[in-house]
Amino acid sequence: MDEVLRQPQFISLSEVQRREVFASANWSKDRHLLSFCYEKSCFITKLCSADPKTIDISGVVGRNLGKIGLDPDYDRIENRPLLTSHNWYEILAEWTGHKFTPRKGDVIPRKAEVIPKEYGTYIRTRIWKKGQRYTVYEPIRISGDKPIYR
Repeated sequence: MDEVLRQPQFISLSEVQRREVFASANWSKDRHLLSFCYEKSCFITKLCSADPKTIDISGVVGRNLGKIGLDPDYDRIENRPLLTSHNWYEILAEWTGHKFTPRKGDVIPRKAEVIPKEYGTYIRTRIWKKGQRYTVYEPIRISGDKPIYR
């Protein structure tokens, strides 16, 4: 985690933002993918090489805010990755509420060096406004190191 926060785009984070990053951190099962959020920013990092690759997936926050339909005058916002996986099918299964069962032909990587071209995370956004909490979820697929939103 520390090597991720040493990347140029994260060096200037405040102590409060750093605590939020650590609180929201969600690792893949083999700890080669890491998703995290702070404030209205979300990222997924591939840690399978000497040079970690971080992808900005903050577009999910705006989409989730749009689902709720609230004006930007809210009391608090919290974004949390709930599942990070090398297997896009596992993310979809979490989102749809179905149990993930690998099918014949599904590629399930065993090592970080074989992270597939498509992987992802599942983000929960919570918003508080006038004592009411609103919660929405969104899966994010990463393909060719670019986020693909629904």
